[in-house]
Amino acid sequence: MKQFYTYLHCKPNGDPFYVGKGCGVRSHDFHGRNQHHKRIVAKHGKENIEVLVFSRESEQASFDDEIKWIQVLREAGHELANLCDGGEGSSGALRSPETRAKMSKAQKGKSRSAESCKKQSVRMTGKKRSIDFINKISAIQKGNKRALGHKQTQEHRDKLAISKLGNKNHFFGKKHSLDALQKISESSKARRASVETRKKMSDARKKHWEKFREERI
Repeated sequence: MKQFYTYLHCKPNGDPFYVGKGCGVRSHDFHGRNQHHKRIVAKHGKENIEVLVFSRESEQASFDDEIKWIQVLREAGHELANLCDGGEGSSGALRSPETRAKMSKAQKGKSRSAESCKKQSVRMTGKKRSIDFINKISAIQKGNKRALGHKQTQEHRDKLAISKLGNKNHFFGKKHSLDALQKISESSKARRASVETRKKMSDARKKHWEKFREERI
């Protein structure tokens, strides 16, 4: 079952420059974008583009949010790379067997490098946004209760459980080699911050949210 969402692409300073909707890895995929979008990404670098994702319960809900985001951000003076007002896409497009076969053949043998995958993993850590931008996000999200209280049916939960059993799970039977485990361990150690650094980060977060609450009152 596809999980649809609305997403924003933001510059390093937190300013949004693109609104989109999608599912899967679309939010972090910079291929097939228009020239305006490509120029902005090229200027700042893919690894510096911040991606904000907002899950929605249906494709139509993500279309509606895309339209709303584009309207609000343009009215607020943001120059967006979007060529239209949103609400358009091809997530449900039906293609002939011949077309699907051609697309499949064209993609065979293609793979992304580890560097490319790493750059697509855009994180929000350390990013700062203005109070004005936070208020805009809050205003758009306020009252959004379409998925409130939504529960999956027992039938759907059973299907999910079955899909994870045995060889139906794509991780079934796979094990890391000793070399891979060693690399994972070394990478984890390299990323681990010292006690002093973690304390500084904790204090900085506390000050940030204290200031944020004071300005909102």
